[in-house]
Amino acid sequence: MFSIEFLDQIRSYELSFYKSFLSSGSKVLEIGGGTGIQAKQLSDLGFKVSSVDIAGSNYADNRVFPIIDYDGKNLPFEAASFNIIFSSNALEHIKDIDNLHDEFRRVLIKNGYSVHIMPSSTWRLWTIIAHYIELLQRIVSYMPKLLPLEISIHELIRIAYQVIEILRTIKYYFIPPRHGEFGNCITELYTFSRSYWSKHFKNNNYVLVDVVPMRLFYTGHMIMGKMLSLKNREKLSLILGSSCILYRVKNK
Repeated sequence: MFSIEFLDQIRSYELSFYKSFLSSGSKVLEIGGGTGIQAKQLSDLGFKVSSVDIAGSNYADNRVFPIIDYDGKNLPFEAASFNIIFSSNALEHIKDIDNLHDEFRRVLIKNGYSVHIMPSSTWRLWTIIAHYIELLQRIVSYMPKLLPLEISIHELIRIAYQVIEILRTIKYYFIPPRHGEFGNCITELYTFSRSYWSKHFKNNNYVLVDVVPMRLFYTGHMIMGKMLSLKNREKLSLILGSSCILYRVKNK
């Protein structure tokens, strides 16, 4: 089940991994700031951070850092304002991504660069599996409610409603939803891949400086959540694959 506390743990781990890819003291623009937890942590480390997100963000009520609302297309900053652009699990949610790359180039200084953390095909595959694990968990949770407490018409009606609720849950979970803005959960096995994003960045006139697995395993739906330590998730990534990949790119 979703837990913002567990998500913050994951994002904090990410920071410990990617901070070495950020030049100390840089002016950083974060795209898709969410709660602002990473922006706050980067600021605490001495980076000069501005963070933007759309006004309708799911995390708007849980912000821990000043997030600037924007329209998802036009960055509200002057040209050459930042040394680094950073995003974590954000680009796959942007429809007009090519236009935003133009905005990235506009607000970066001449020798600036971008660091983008993206979900991988591994994350997509295991999240499809986790989707059905969560469905099973929900069905199991209904089972005690199907036991009659007494023999009466009211009990039969109550149990009938529970059966209907189970069928609705199965219908809702029958096909896993897509995570990003395009395609479906199956096509995302490719569009979340290293080869897809490497090609995407090259087609948008970037040079790939680094493409590095983040060495942490987790899924959507947060199966096991805090019950599985980050240390064990590191070990699992060696077997099951890394759930995110870091791309560092610069303009040609």
